[in-house]
Amino acid sequence: AVRAWGLARGALRYGERRASHRLSLDLIVRLRLSVFDELEKRAPALLLFRGGDLVQRLVHDIDLLREAYARAFHAPLVAALAYGLAALLLFPLGPALPLVVLGWFLVGCVAVPALFNRLVRRDQETIGALRARRGGLALDLRQGRDELVLAGAWEARTEALAVLDGKQAEARSRIEAWQALRDAAGVLVAAL
Repeated sequence: AVRAWGLARGALRYGERRASHRLSLDLIVRLRLSVFDELEKRAPALLLFRGGDLVQRLVHDIDLLREAYARAFHAPLVAALAYGLAALLLFPLGPALPLVVLGWFLVGCVAVPALFNRLVRRDQETIGALRARRGGLALDLRQGRDELVLAGAWEARTEALAVLDGKQAEARSRIEAWQALRDAAGVLVAAL
């Protein structure tokens, strides 16, 4: 029986991932179609946004939903099933043990990810604002090159662009650090 489960593990994992990815992709297709249908209806009102801002917001929002099924629906369902099984197995050893496991589940599955996701979201918002400022500055540099050179402001603008690029790189590295810390904290809580 153990060998059969060991052999079936790979096939079951493949089937689970295929089903979750298929569900996610179907969700994205429906979402994109509804977004673009609404955009088509409201096109004149959306001209108030600057050129890249609207596209950036749409792309970012849809990218966030890319793995919505796997993260928002599938993971909590698996965690609830795992907790239920653990509680069922631990209850005969002592009625307090399932409550202890529930506490660690809540810390590891809710508190730690919520804290780090909040920190990541803050830096992602910073990157969005920097990207919008950089786009305006790059457009000024591209379209107003002659005027900027004549006014002696070319070097200052290119330096400002380099500063914005540096700030974006710092925010990206902070995001990667927060994500690595989130994963490490999750492993630590799971190991305890």
